[in-house]
Amino acid sequence: MSQLANIASLGECARLVEGMRYEGMFTPPSLEGTIVYPGTAGGMQWGGGALDPTTNRFYVNTSKVVQTLRLIPREEYEETAGESGNESGFYPQRGVPYGFELVNWVSSAGLPCWVPPYGTMLAYDLNTGGLLWEVPFGRSQKWGFFGPESWGSPNIGAPAVTAGGVIFIGATMDGMVRAIDPDNGDVLWSDFVEAPAVANAAVYVHEGRQYVAFVAGGNSILKPAVGDQLAVYALPE
Repeated sequence: MSQLANIASLGECARLVEGMRYEGMFTPPSLEGTIVYPGTAGGMQWGGGALDPTTNRFYVNTSKVVQTLRLIPREEYEETAGESGNESGFYPQRGVPYGFELVNWVSSAGLPCWVPPYGTMLAYDLNTGGLLWEVPFGRSQKWGFFGPESWGSPNIGAPAVTAGGVIFIGATMDGMVRAIDPDNGDVLWSDFVEAPAVANAAVYVHEGRQYVAFVAGGNSILKPAVGDQLAVYALPE
């Protein structure tokens, strides 16, 4: 638990998980409530990672989000359940004795109660299985303000790596697309797009010139913003 968040929330963060179960990653759901980490949107999620076959390095982004899941007996669920959302809300589980409520572990003011970073980018050497580097990835956003770079951002999407080794990725809630150094995770270039680019970047060559394209569609898991922008980049001719 983040002591800063708990103090800022006047102890609300601690109260939200008081009496809940957590015995590690595979702690089962429970009536008293279970702490879920990583959350249901990742860790690593549906976008996958990117493999550079020339170096045998594997690049992957991860979210580090904590949620709570509480089983609700069927009769109580039918009387009290509210709406379901995208990776958050009430879920009926028809045909079984329980529904459940899944929520992010945040204060009523929207402050995450766990210790950052909230998302990272990692590189692995597949020859050895070793971790080469891990760095905070993206910037969290709330009420129009950006959090520190060291906190990272929850993220959805995946990297693409070019033949030259440069990593391109959107994925973060700050609505930026980035080029990343494969040797250390440093950001080489970035730009804002209309909404989080949660689709994998497309890298292609047309008439001898290389391009990278991002679909900036957004996803409500990250923030409400949506877009219909196709952002395409290339080096100057």
